[in-house]
Amino acid sequence: MIFSSLFKSKNKWQSKDSTVRIAAINDELSIDDNTGRAILLDLIAHDDSDMVRRAALIKLADFSEYVNASQNNSQSKVKSFAQKQVQDMLYGQQQNKLTEEQKLAYLANTQLSTQELDAWLDKEQSDAIVLSLFKLLKEKRSTQTSSTQQLIINTFAHKSDVVKREILDSITEPALLEKLLKKTSSEDIADIITEKLADIAKERDKPVKIKKQAQLLVSKLLALKEVRDYSVYLAKKAELESQWHSIADDLNDLTSEDKASFIDKYAQISLQLTNIFASKAEAYEQEKIALQLAQDKANAQAKFTQRIAEINQALTTSVFEHNNLDEQAFGQQIAKLSDEVNTSVLNTAEKADFSAQLKQLNEKLTKLPEIAESVSQATHLISKMSQLALPERIEELNDKSDIYQNWLKQWQTVEQKSAGILPESIVQAHQDIVKSWHDGLQPLQQQQKQSFHQVRKKLSDIKRLLASGKYKVCFGLFKGVKTSFALLSPQQAAQLQRDFQSVSEKMSELSDWEHYIATPRKQEMLKSIQALVEQPLDNPNEQAKQVKQFRKTWNSLGHADEEIDHQLNDEFNQACELAFAPCRRYYAEQEKLRADHFANRQALIEQADNLAKSLLAENNGVDFKDIDAQLNKLQHAWQDAGEVDRQHYQSLHQAFKQALQPIKAAIKQYHEKNVVEKKAIIAQAEVLLNSEDVFDAINQVKGLQATWKTLGYAGSHQDGKLWQSFRKINDQLFAKREQLKHEQQDEYAKLSALFDQRLSKLTQTINQDFSSFAMSEQTAELNLAKQSATTLLADITDSKPVIKSAVKKTETLIADIEASLKQCKASEQKMTWQNVFNLITALAKDELSSDLLAEDSTFAALKPMWQKRLMEFIALPYLNELESRAVKTLEIEILAQVESPVELKQQRMQVQVQLMQSQMQSGSVVNLEQLFVDWLMLGKLHSEELSLLSRLAKVYC
Repeated sequence: MIFSSLFKSKNKWQSKDSTVRIAAINDELSIDDNTGRAILLDLIAHDDSDMVRRAALIKLADFSEYVNASQNNSQSKVKSFAQKQVQDMLYGQQQNKLTEEQKLAYLANTQLSTQELDAWLDKEQSDAIVLSLFKLLKEKRSTQTSSTQQLIINTFAHKSDVVKREILDSITEPALLEKLLKKTSSEDIADIITEKLADIAKERDKPVKIKKQAQLLVSKLLALKEVRDYSVYLAKKAELESQWHSIADDLNDLTSEDKASFIDKYAQISLQLTNIFASKAEAYEQEKIALQLAQDKANAQAKFTQRIAEINQALTTSVFEHNNLDEQAFGQQIAKLSDEVNTSVLNTAEKADFSAQLKQLNEKLTKLPEIAESVSQATHLISKMSQLALPERIEELNDKSDIYQNWLKQWQTVEQKSAGILPESIVQAHQDIVKSWHDGLQPLQQQQKQSFHQVRKKLSDIKRLLASGKYKVCFGLFKGVKTSFALLSPQQAAQLQRDFQSVSEKMSELSDWEHYIATPRKQEMLKSIQALVEQPLDNPNEQAKQVKQFRKTWNSLGHADEEIDHQLNDEFNQACELAFAPCRRYYAEQEKLRADHFANRQALIEQADNLAKSLLAENNGVDFKDIDAQLNKLQHAWQDAGEVDRQHYQSLHQAFKQALQPIKAAIKQYHEKNVVEKKAIIAQAEVLLNSEDVFDAINQVKGLQATWKTLGYAGSHQDGKLWQSFRKINDQLFAKREQLKHEQQDEYAKLSALFDQRLSKLTQTINQDFSSFAMSEQTAELNLAKQSATTLLADITDSKPVIKSAVKKTETLIADIEASLKQCKASEQKMTWQNVFNLITALAKDELSSDLLAEDSTFAALKPMWQKRLMEFIALPYLNELESRAVKTLEIEILAQVESPVELKQQRMQVQVQLMQSQMQSGSVVNLEQLFVDWLMLGKLHSEELSLLSRLAKVYC
């Protein structure tokens, strides 16, 4: 047993061969039991081989152990490997995913460099971790403004809206917010930024606003010195004090000097106002007392008036309803009210007025029987007048008007006896009767008044005619005057009595003189008509006119002496017949002509009927211009057709009108149709006149002009007016176009100048000397310039009209910027490759230690991807893959179409054939960068492999 124990073999993990130990780690040791875990931890800390240590770390696959090894392991290679694993786990590039708690704990307990934090931030997807990394980086770069802003911009550009919102909460610089607004594509985030910018602007402008408000309030307070009305002063001052208190807290946003200045000004002005208005304050108080006294007086007057009205109403009700009235109680009420009046605030005159009213109430109490009797009398008068009908004819006016006036006098007597205590119903009935009779008498009285004026005028006319010797007319006028005079009112008749009496006496005298005057004048006129018989006039119409005039004059002469009057009348009638005989023959000839004219007019009526029938028969294709011409021709022919008998003319004219009616109606309908269509065109033109697109409106109105020409006549009254209206709109529209052209030209020039200015600034930006800029800064500047140029191009193309020259210049500028960006990218890639190759060469030549790689400035300038690849590269062992690396080098040269050394020509051909076969089978796309990474992963470089690296430098650099 002792020997068996002595010669028992060791565990494999204790073997001297590192390969055996690695196998034991993978196959025998378990992380599930404490012993195995302890062995693995011991190997990680103390094993001589870095590969064994790495194998133990991989077996544990524990993030905390990776972290411990990356910080505390004694071997630098193991440290680097552990750091690489930590990074991969942090970046989520391994199967084992870390929780947010693990990441946050690591971040809190580990001192990480800025480069490490940047790389982690670039890969991290968790919002909570991103925010923690962002805050830590921001603290580290707090003294570097540009670096901090770039951190914010980069984080903002690639992270979620949650992160963006958190970042925005801490940003107060407007310029940075403007940049972020341009870069965001989220409407919600854009709204937040816009709102934040608005808040910043508001907060920035707040002191200015508060200062203006305070200054305005102080000025308004000072202006109160000019107010004359103390009550207005008090109201305005109270309002200003309220406003001042409302901004008191806001004064803290001002500088201490401004705040103290405003407070001091306010206090001084308030003190000045108190001193200025001290005297007015006392007067104001006196005025308030006076107003209160006036109000007390008004209240007392209202109270006494109401009490007196109530007592008066009680008396009225008692009289009307025949109730027993307690006169003693009423007397006491009146006496009490009288005492109140005497002790009230009313002045002497007002007290006297109310005392007089109370005295009247006392008097009414003593006259209640008389008042009751007056009520009965008033009722009787109302009943009596209600039964009397209003006059309907002027002949009834005088009698009924007298009755009504007598009734009014009786009512006045009764009303005086009633002492103002008539019931409301009786008073209302009286008012209704008065209104009814006033309205009923007024038309007849107006008629009587007109008759009065007519009688007065006719009496004056009769007196004038009598003076001029025109006696015949006076007899007829006087007959009417006597009738109208009898209908005048007594007052009107009295005014005209003197003239009426005088005219009556003169007309009585004239009646006796009529026979004496008429006899010689009739004899003379008989001789004149007989002379006309013997020598007739040449013109029959004048002859007939003369005969009619003789007969008219004869009838106006009156009666001759009774013995010869009948004989004179007969002789005159015979002479008239003889004098009219030539006229009768003339009229017979005219009758024949009128018959011909009658036939002509009937023919015109027939033509009109035929034209109407033809018009109705032609439903379509009617030439209304020709129809209108024919209508005018018929109307002119009718006017020239000659006279016809008067009794026939009306029927003929009516028939002609009826015949023309369908024609006129059709023409009218045609005109109205054209009016409607032309008005519709005018309406369209008016709409176009208000159109924003003037040039499109011009094109459309030209079409309307063409349509107008196709429309027919709209009638003499409408057509010209419609055309003027349409033409006016056309003129206005064309004038508007000219004005718009001038405005557009001015706007075009302004826009062109503005765009040229922006182009000039952008051109200066891209043409500046970038030699002092880092490549990333140069690229950022060019990207910003490209974005600005793209925005400018959008602005130019959005403007109307588009300025083509500006578009061309801007497109050229964008192309130049893109070319510069392409050149920058190529230069940046070339520099990256040069740095990568320089670092690999330095590592291969041991000019740079693997432990110091992370601290190298060239390494720090690389992108995280290359940093990661180089860290993986230095963690690789020497794998003795010289032949594989040489073949890989040839493959890269072949795919990059770069010449290989001449001595490798044969081998290159073999590799090229293999590559062609491989590509034909896989169809994959060549990725030279990945090929180089694969080349690196073949292990660390031996010194004899540096020549291969130099050959690849020709491909990539």
